[in-house]
Amino acid sequence: LHSITMAAARAGNSLLAPAQVVGGARVFEVDYSGEAKVGTCRDMCPPEEREKRGSESLKGADQAQIFEVVPGTRDCDYDRMVSKFQRPTPGYNPLAKDIRRILTLMKTTQYLWQNVLMAEKDYSKRYLYLFDRTRQVRQELSMQGDKGMESIYISEQIARFFIFSYHTMCEEADWKAQHKQQNEEQLGKCLITLKACYNKRRLHALQTGDHSGLEHEEEFLSYLLIMYACQKDAFQISTFLASVPDSVVNGKQFRFALDVHSALSTRDMEKFRRLFQSSNYLQACLLLRGIEGFRRLAALMLGRTFKPSANFSTEEFCEYFILENEEEACSFAEHFGIGFGRTEDGIRFETTRIGVGTELRESSMKVFPLKRMPNLLEGRLLAGKSLLKVVV
Repeated sequence: LHSITMAAARAGNSLLAPAQVVGGARVFEVDYSGEAKVGTCRDMCPPEEREKRGSESLKGADQAQIFEVVPGTRDCDYDRMVSKFQRPTPGYNPLAKDIRRILTLMKTTQYLWQNVLMAEKDYSKRYLYLFDRTRQVRQELSMQGDKGMESIYISEQIARFFIFSYHTMCEEADWKAQHKQQNEEQLGKCLITLKACYNKRRLHALQTGDHSGLEHEEEFLSYLLIMYACQKDAFQISTFLASVPDSVVNGKQFRFALDVHSALSTRDMEKFRRLFQSSNYLQACLLLRGIEGFRRLAALMLGRTFKPSANFSTEEFCEYFILENEEEACSFAEHFGIGFGRTEDGIRFETTRIGVGTELRESSMKVFPLKRMPNLLEGRLLAGKSLLKVVV
């Protein structure tokens, strides 16, 4: 364990870690690979950027961000402005005065959760704003080479935001076309960064006995394993598991992630169904990455598993395919050519008409579009628990 930790910690000390495949794309631990420096800016948005964007907004070039204007006007509220993401380009070398201090980054993320995440505005607008601003926060942590406790806390909160947004945004057309893949990539980067931070803190704990910063290590390493399991990347999973400490492997949350990996790798639909039903809110949001393939396989196997005369009630059908309600069940049945009709006892779904007129093969079956599950997922939040409490 000590040698593994030492090796991982040495790897984690590099500003630019080796590429890993997350969300279907090769991603790096950070976006910035320049020389590390210590930020000195104490504002949520550096003065020069604030002035530049203020003038652009007056000219209509910035489309005046709704979260950065004086309420009821189009005038910029400079106290509410948060630094925008700037994509690194060759020669990109910001000055220390344009990089926010670690404590300022902490203050900025808390401001974003309390004043933007919880704002009474369309969630898609909140998401796009938070996605951009938190990406810049993470980049500035990378610029400073920080893997301390503050970086851990910030990255943990941002990762939770990415996780539940997969569910909250899943029906948005722009999300499917543009932002879904980016969300996956940024979540992957965030989790890989956290793994490097935990490695460094674990080395510190071995030397000092101070385990602060490792309180949620099991939670986030289990999230990374679930992501890998949904991608069915056996090599990545085996490499990852070899570096996970025993104290994490034996934990309840990580054992859940191992069970998810087992269910998906063996195509055990009943086990996956049980895991989804027993999952907490964030675990369920992560499992949505595997649910489309699960439903397609379950539809394929339905006619092979049950007798030709078998039929299901709406409740049984929804439970079998992990569907939200009767309306979604009927849409799902139409999508896969499963017969259904209304009887005295309600709608019944029949196995006798599965794939009538089609050659039912998994490779040719289109994925059923993912929809929000307010009853199945959001009901798992504790009574009165807000998204703010989920994040922090």
